[in-house]
Amino acid sequence: MATKKDFEYDSGYKERPLTFESDKIVFSKNGETFQVMMDWETPIMKRSAEWVTNGGKAESVLEIGYGMGIAASFIQGYQPDQHTIMELHPRVAERAEEYANQRNKYYSSSKATAHKRVTIMGGKDWYTELQKDFGKSGLQEFDAIFIDTYNDNNLYKLKEYITKMLKPGGRMTWWNPMEDKLPDINIRKARGIEYEMIKMSDHKIKIPTNNYHNTDVYYMPMYIRQ
Repeated sequence: MATKKDFEYDSGYKERPLTFESDKIVFSKNGETFQVMMDWETPIMKRSAEWVTNGGKAESVLEIGYGMGIAASFIQGYQPDQHTIMELHPRVAERAEEYANQRNKYYSSSKATAHKRVTIMGGKDWYTELQKDFGKSGLQEFDAIFIDTYNDNNLYKLKEYITKMLKPGGRMTWWNPMEDKLPDINIRKARGIEYEMIKMSDHKIKIPTNNYHNTDVYYMPMYIRQ
């Protein structure tokens, strides 16, 4: 989901009316259109889901930010036992609930998959929830965490709080708002973060003009808890 390159926190985002189009989610503010998410991100979501679930080995996944449901669909392709989705905006959360109901109905139709479940935490802000005592938020430790939030002013606190929810050996990735810029290698090593380059042109995608990412190259962050 989008985060503006020149970040300006929008405290009213949760209450803003959203427009859901076939290829994007947008809203208007002061005469300007803002993209929350766009479908050109599909190759990024696909690779992120593949990596963060370790090719389907992850049994439990926490996804923060549902957006258009693109990443959720790819994650569900690996059928983890537990897929928890936390979504702040109520309209998006409604769509996530519909998706979860469909998946849970499918799982319950067979004894082999009856233990699997998609759970939605609608209207929940990850940072607020993680201020609670561990376990009281309804969360747990996860094998994989994928974060793609919109206009998140707590993103810089990500590692400090999220890693307590990540099992040793667990994987985490998130939307990288830095476009084609990569941190110095010494900084990457100190933080324990690696990056994988994804080029939209390799997928025959020309990125439409938007207000959050307009370069052909995207660097996917990769963090594995030691």
